[in-house]
Amino acid sequence: MTPALSHTKMPKTGRVEQINRDQVKSMDELDN
Repeated sequence: MTPALSHTKMPKTGRVEQINRDQVKSMDELDN
């Protein structure tokens, strides 16, 4: 069960990275 959990965690972190990138983009737009 542990390997399965880590497997599902990997794609989740990738999604979080994408969300963070979007947030940074929005912040950059606000700065401008």
